[in-house]
Order: sequence, then C-alpha cells, then structure tokens
Amino acid sequence: MDRPPFGGVWQAADAGKLSLLSHGQGGAEPRFATEFRCLWDDDCLYVAFNCAADDVWATLTQRDEALWNEPVVEVFLDPLGEGKSFFEFQTNPLGAIYDSYVSDASQSDDWRKWRQWNCAGLKTVVFVDGGLSTPYRGSGWSALFTVPLASLEEACGRRPEAGAVWRANFARYDYRRECPRPELTCWAPVVDRFDDLGRFGSITFI
Repeated sequence: MDRPPFGGVWQAADAGKLSLLSHGQGGAEPRFATEFRCLWDDDCLYVAFNCAADDVWATLTQRDEALWNEPVVEVFLDPLGEGKSFFEFQTNPLGAIYDSYVSDASQSDDWRKWRQWNCAGLKTVVFVDGGLSTPYRGSGWSALFTVPLASLEEACGRRPEAGAVWRANFARYDYRRECPRPELTCWAPVVDRFDDLGRFGSITFI
C-alpha cells in the first residue's frame, strides 16, 4: 500500500482526523496528526489510517496480544447503536491483529474473554515509511483494515445497507521508545476510555 493511502478511490471518502485527546490529556492538538477514511462495498468495510510519526516501532506479532501497549491504531464499531455491544479491531506497525466482539459490555470488561471471537477473513496491510529501522528515519506509517461484513452480521445480526448509520470510534496509541506514556488520540469525544459507547460518533453508509 502506498503512503498516504488516500489517492484514487479513497478521494470519494470523507477524511476524519484524530485530533481529540482523551484520558485527561487536555484539548491541544496531538503532536503527530492521524487521518482516517472509510469505504465499503457489498462484502467488506475498509478503514485506512495515515499516521505521522518520528518514531515507528513494534515487537508484538501474535493475534490478540495486548497491542495497545505499543503503537497501534484501533477501530470500534457499534452496528446496533444500543450502547451495549461493539466490535474492536487493532493493528500495529508489524501488521499484528487484535479483534474482539463485546456482546454485552455490562457483563465484563475482561478483554481476554471477548478476544475469543475472531473476525473470519479479517485482513490488515501496513506500510512503514523508511522501514522499522533503529533509529527510525521515516515520516510515519499507514494501515488498512479489510473487515468482512458477513462475519459482523453473523455475530450481531446486522449488515449495513445504503443509508445505514452505525456508531463508531477510531483511535491511536502513539508511543515513543524513550517515553513510556503514550499520546492517546481519538475521533469521538470520549473522556476516559476509547470504548465509551455513549460518546461514540456516527458513520453513514452512502
């Protein structure tokens, strides 16, 4: 995937920016910008991120590891819009995948329980400008999620049609190797946690 991934067909999609800091980090603009866009067809939802950075790294490679302890981008989807259930997808600069379906957020916040669900056919593609060198000499990284709609429908009973509105959030953990505290950015105006369903934004399938 070329970086940035927003040429060609991506020009038809509205751009979103992760410019709202969460977890009490104030209201300033993030140190490095993150842009995302979404497209869909009859088979899949496609979500692309473009992440500016002066340090890109990762060590985790296994599915459903705690990817948020290193640089990562995340997608949260609440197709039912009831503020009760949601899908979560993550990938890091190595292309590792975390996916989960929380069928009832009031039951448990133990991610180890919800990660047992796998999105059949989920794919990620990652491009790191300059490669994962030490020291890092590039300008950032990009990620593309391809999410099969059939797998979402099997889990929650909902599949988008033209005009459908889903609740959603998009987020990024930006770690620098010399700083253990990440910069946390997101699209929806959450305050304490990225999966605050009541504060999710809305995306429309057009």
